[in-house]
Amino acid sequence: MTDDSAVVRVDLARPPWLLDPVISIGDAAKLLDLPENTLSHWLAMAKALGVPLHQKISGSRRLTPHSVYVAGVLASLYRARFPASDEVFIGAHRATHRAGVPVLPHLFESVDFSHSKADGKPVARALVDLSAVWLSLQSDLERLAT
Repeated sequence: MTDDSAVVRVDLARPPWLLDPVISIGDAAKLLDLPENTLSHWLAMAKALGVPLHQKISGSRRLTPHSVYVAGVLASLYRARFPASDEVFIGAHRATHRAGVPVLPHLFESVDFSHSKADGKPVARALVDLSAVWLSLQSDLERLAT
């Protein structure tokens, strides 16, 4: 018996403003419904891990719409009370980049996050629907970026 199933991936359109560093930390925090100091802390953590989410433009920190999307992935975990860690930040970066290049998710693309004890056994797991995160932010990001 042959398997006639196929995997179909639907790409989400990549807007021309995706990588423009035009969004302030305050605007991003409001959009993500986060305290500004929480987002600032995340930006510092990401930078320390070598996966910066912001750029300095004329002395002020600016995020790209893609960076806000990455922060949206982190915010989804935060709302689910999933513990923040270096592993989570690196995982969010890997899930939203291919070969170091920022990408948007495929429709219905999800990523599984887990925290492990020192013995490697998972303590907590969370599944984040990447496309739902992007689609929930897209229109507001377009408004802020254009």
